[in-house]
Amino acid sequence: MTATSVITQFAPSFHGFYRAIIATSFPWALKEWDQLSISVNALFKPSIVERLNNLLLESTRQTTEDQDLEAFVQTLLARYVSSGRPLTGYFAVCCVIEIHGTVLAQTLCPPENVDSSAPLEEAAAANAVWASLVTVPAQGYDIEDETVKANLSDTVTSALRCYSDLLFQIEELEGDPSIDTYAWETMAESLVGFVS
Repeated sequence: MTATSVITQFAPSFHGFYRAIIATSFPWALKEWDQLSISVNALFKPSIVERLNNLLLESTRQTTEDQDLEAFVQTLLARYVSSGRPLTGYFAVCCVIEIHGTVLAQTLCPPENVDSSAPLEEAAAANAVWASLVTVPAQGYDIEDETVKANLSDTVTSALRCYSDLLFQIEELEGDPSIDTYAWETMAESLVGFVS
C-alpha cells in the first residue's frame, strides 16, 4: 500500500467513518463497543502514528512523476488543512479517542427515538449523549465478560496516559503546540473517554 493511496483513499474514508460515528446517534451494545474499540486501537500504536505522520513526505516523493496525481494530493491536503484538520497520525489518534468516548457514552446512555432521516451535524451524536449523561444517570452494567472488562480498563488507562503524555509535552514547549498535533482536542477527548 503506497503512501499516496493511504492519503487519498484510506485517510478520507476513516475520517468519514469517524464523522458518521460522532454525528449519528445509535444505541450501541457494550459488546459492539468492545469489538469496535479493538478494531480501531491499532491506530494508537506509536509506530502507526509515526508512519501516518510520515505519509505526507513519502507521498510527495511518490507523486513527483505524476503531475495530475500530485495536484490531486496537494488539493486534498490543502482542503483538510484549510478546514483545520491536517491529515496526520495525531489526527487519527484524536479521532479514535472521540470514537471511543462517543460509542461508550451511547452504550451507557442509549439514545431514544433515533431519527435516521435527520441531517448529520458535526459531533451531533457526541454532543447529545454528553448532554444526556449530564442529566440522566448512566445505565448500569454487570459485566461478566473478562475481555470486555479488560478492554474497558485498558481504555481508561490509555485515555489517562494519552492525556498525561500530551500534558507533559505541552509543559515542555515554550509556546502553544502546533495545530497538526491536535493536542488540545486529544486531551479534551481523553478526559471524555476517562469519564465514560
